Amino acid sequence: MMFKAIRTAVTVLLITALSAAVFAYAETGTGTVYCDTREEAAAALREAMKAREHYASVSIFESVDEESIKTIIGEIFDMAIEHTGEPDEGDYLKYQFADYNGKAKSGIRYGMNEVTIRYVINYYSDASEESQTAEKAQAILKSLDLKGRSDSAKVRAIHDYVCDNVIYDIEKKGDNKGGTEHTAYGALVEGRSVCQGYALSMYRLLLEAGVDCRIIDGEGIDRNGGTESHSWNIVNIGDEYFYIDATWDDISQSYDYFLRNREDFEKDHVMSSEYTEDFVTEEYPVSASGYAFDYDATLKSIRKAAKSTLKAFKKADDDQSTASVSCARQFYLRS
Repeated sequence: MMFKAIRTAVTVLLITALSAAVFAYAETGTGTVYCDTREEAAAALREAMKAREHYASVSIFESVDEESIKTIIGEIFDMAIEHTGEPDEGDYLKYQFADYNGKAKSGIRYGMNEVTIRYVINYYSDASEESQTAEKAQAILKSLDLKGRSDSAKVRAIHDYVCDNVIYDIEKKGDNKGGTEHTAYGALVEGRSVCQGYALSMYRLLLEAGVDCRIIDGEGIDRNGGTESHSWNIVNIGDEYFYIDATWDDISQSYDYFLRNREDFEKDHVMSSEYTEDFVTEEYPVSASGYAFDYDATLKSIRKAAKSTLKAFKKADDDQSTASVSCARQFYLRS
C-alpha cells in the first residue's frame, strides 16, 4: 500500500524579530544555512534530509511580500525533493518523510532583506538505518555483477532480486501508522515491506546501477473492482520508459507487470492527480508497445523448474512451496 506523505500545517510568522526560545532548536540542530537563492536553499535542505536531520534552517537574501511568504516554505521543500537522478535524492526522499512543519520570518540582515525558514521533519527511517541501506544496496549490486550489462538486463536482474528477497508484509497492509515497512530499509535490510518499500528499493538500486527510474503513486484496482493506495515504478530503457510493479509481480510470482506499456498497465493502475498526462507523454514518455520480452516462455520455464523442485518436497507446507517457487525463479533466471 502506498503510505502518502502528509504535509502538516505550515505556520507563517511575519515579524522581524523573534525570541531565541522560539527557534531554540536551531542551536541544537544543524544551524542556519545562509543562501543567495532558493535553489541553494533547496540544496541545503536536501542535504539535511539525506542525513535524516529532524531540524533544518535556511536563510535567503530575498525580499518577499505577504503572499510570497505564505508559499515559499512549500516551494523550497518541493524543490528539495525534486528528481535529480541521484539514488538517495528525489523520490527516495519524497516517499520516506512522514510529515513536516515549516515556519518563516522576514527581516533585515546586514542592510539586506532576508527570509529565514525553519523546518521540522519526521521520517520513516533514521540515519543509522539509511547507512545500513546504502551498504546493503552496494552489496546487492556487487552480487548481481551488472558491470557491462545492458539496461534491460540490469532492470530484470534488480526486479528479480527484489521479488525473490522481499516478503510482502501483509500484516502492515492498510496500516497508516508508518514505519520501516514503508522504506527501502524495510525491504532490503529487514526483508519485509509493503508496496512503497518495493518501489523505493527499485528506485534506489536502479539509479545506483545507472538506470533512470521514478516512483508513481496512485491506486491499484483488484479483480473485483476494489481500489487501494498503491505505488510502482517507471524505468528508462533506450528512448522510452516502461511500467514495472515489483510488488504485484512478487505476490503473483509472475512477470505480468514487468516492462509494460500504458494500455496494459493502466487498466488496473491509476496514477494520482499529481501526475498529469504530460508526465507520461512528454517528461517521461511511457512506451505504447511495451518491451520485447518473452513473458510466456519465461513463465513456462519458471513453472517447469518449480514443478520439478516441488516434487522433491511432497510434504512441504505452503510456505515451503512458496520458497521453492522463488528458488526455481532464481535458478532459471541466473542460469
